[in-house]
Amino acid sequence: MEIKEFPTGTKPNEIFLYVCERIAQPLSELGFKYRKSKKDIYKTDNNFTYKIWFQPSVKNGGSTRFIVHVSVESEKLAAWRKSKHNNPNSNGLIISTTLVNLTRRDQTLGWYDVATPIERKRVISEILAQINDFAIPFFKRFENVDLLIDEIREQGFIPHRFKKSFAYSEQHISDFIECFSVNSILE
Repeated sequence: MEIKEFPTGTKPNEIFLYVCERIAQPLSELGFKYRKSKKDIYKTDNNFTYKIWFQPSVKNGGSTRFIVHVSVESEKLAAWRKSKHNNPNSNGLIISTTLVNLTRRDQTLGWYDVATPIERKRVISEILAQINDFAIPFFKRFENVDLLIDEIREQGFIPHRFKKSFAYSEQHISDFIECFSVNSILE
């Protein structure tokens, strides 16, 4: 993989966006689309939107450091929550966590820094491997909602992590189960 060299004085945000684009390129073959303005890669099917998004560090003048997040959302769940909870501001978030939390690594945040060409190459390869090894299989679990509901009743969305976390709450779990369970669909 050839990595672009940037001249001295290049704004960190320009380097960060270049890395995001390099990560997004091979994922387009899997149906993902890149939105530069939102710094995310997403794919939508009949029920869900799968996102991989990049959160840059906020520093004076920008930074080449960032975290990769993974989330699953549903318009169906958003509509269900609006009617169930009588809240027009309800959203369709099912789960949001860092990419590194899908792995079994004991790192809680997973910051990456792409200031140097060698680090850019390493980070792009590492993130793409983690997306292919962990995020894509995580998204595929949503293809069989009935099986997924059984799994999350038993062990939550991320079995190797604790059930309650900053990424999602028990309310998110129960909303998902109620909205997508067979009984709910038949009603």
